[in-house]
Formats: sequence, C-alpha cells, structure tokens
Amino acid sequence: MKLWTLLSDHRANLLTVLFAVTLLVCALADARTGKIPPVCNFALAGLGILRLLCAPSRWPEHLAGFFGVSVPLLFVFGLTDEKGVGGGDIKLTAAAGLFLGWERILWAFFLGGLFSLAGFAFQRIKERQKRAMALGPYLAAGMLAAALLG
Repeated sequence: MKLWTLLSDHRANLLTVLFAVTLLVCALADARTGKIPPVCNFALAGLGILRLLCAPSRWPEHLAGFFGVSVPLLFVFGLTDEKGVGGGDIKLTAAAGLFLGWERILWAFFLGGLFSLAGFAFQRIKERQKRAMALGPYLAAGMLAAALLG
C-alpha cells in the first residue's frame, strides 16, 4: 500500500504506460492473426477500472466511453453480417473507452479511421491486399494518440 501512496502523483502516468503496452500487444496480435486476444480486452478494462478508482468522480464520462463507440460498432457488426467490423474491435473500443472516457474514445476512433484509410491506401498502392485488413492496429494507434494528446 505504501508503494501506491508513493506513486500517488504518478498513478495516471503509470496507468497510461500500461495502457500503451497493452495496446501494442493487442495491435501486434491482431496484425498477425486477425484476432484480438480476449486477455488484451480484459487487461484494458482492468486498467479502466483502476483509472476510475483513482478518479471516482469521473465515472459517468468513462462509462459513456465504454458505450460511446462500441455500441455503434455493434450495429455495424450486425448490419454487415460480421464482415465490416470484428467482434474483437467492438470489445477493444469498449474496454479502451472505459479507460479513455467518451471524448477521447471518439477522437481515438476518428484517428484510427484516418490511420486505417492511410494503411488501406498504402496496401492498395503496393498491391499487397491479400486478406481483409485488420482494424485493431489502427484503432490502437488512434487510442494511443488520444491517450497521449488528451
């Protein structure tokens, strides 16, 4: 408990570093396999809960972040017969939204979309589009940017 008290000024920074490392693991796994491991989403959600424990007055913002992007993606998932967005992407945005809050998860989704458009264009130019493009690495990049810039 003394360590937690000692780190009181640096808790948010420590949680952000852990968030970034977990996002990197998620992105690499999704890029390699096309799937985001459930343990990544559980870890991100756990970090979101820890963040809430550090600032309990901000729970509405973070709870709205949990649903802010994941619910619309769930509708896209259903409307596109599971081809437009994967279930791991939905869980990733929900877990990261709990950590980031509603404003930053919206920015993260916007930035992730821009990054994925750039990645898709690059793959098209190089004619390396062999399989469906994983969205997770681009979402993770947007989430990291939102966490660091927000």
